Amino acid sequence: MAEKGDLAKGRARWEETKAWRASGGIDTILSTPHPKFDLIKSIYPHCFHMRSKEGLCVYYEKPGMIDFKRMKDLGVTIEELLQHRIFLLEYQVGIPGGGDGDGGGGRGNGDGDDDLVFLSRSTFAMMDKPRGIT
Repeated sequence: MAEKGDLAKGRARWEETKAWRASGGIDTILSTPHPKFDLIKSIYPHCFHMRSKEGLCVYYEKPGMIDFKRMKDLGVTIEELLQHRIFLLEYQVGIPGGGDGDGGGGRGNGDGDDDLVFLSRSTFAMMDKPRGIT
């Protein structure tokens, strides 16, 4: 349970989450143009793959294999990559039954710390969205 069962802290966290969603356009992200979708898909290995035995959407990703060098060459930023990941998560939970399709491919051959920045920020973002993404 969030905030170890502390109702006041839980409500405060929920308010932070709602404010974060509003300020980031999260509630409309699925209907917002995503012009770099195909570029990101080509450097970020991920896919929706069938359904589990319980009928849930199955999603795979290999964030450690993001091709950060190619990402830079294509002009894709960490922020755009984070928005793409949020887009995917919203799709997964927002569309009844999730989606399917094939993901991109790539190699984790970045020339800097972009891979660590993305991995750490996206991990914290999914653990605590309002505090994880700036």
